[in-house]
Amino acid sequence: MLLHDKLNLLREGQWGELMAVQKEQMKLLSKFVDKVGVVE
Repeated sequence: MLLHDKLNLLREGQWGELMAVQKEQMKLLSKFVDKVGVVE
């Protein structure tokens, strides 16, 4: 496996982790909005 292939695999894994974190953040934000309401 070439170096750029290894870097691409690592980058793809990091994108997956980032998407999982963002999904969890959206869940928490949604719960917060449901509990507190939208502040304008």
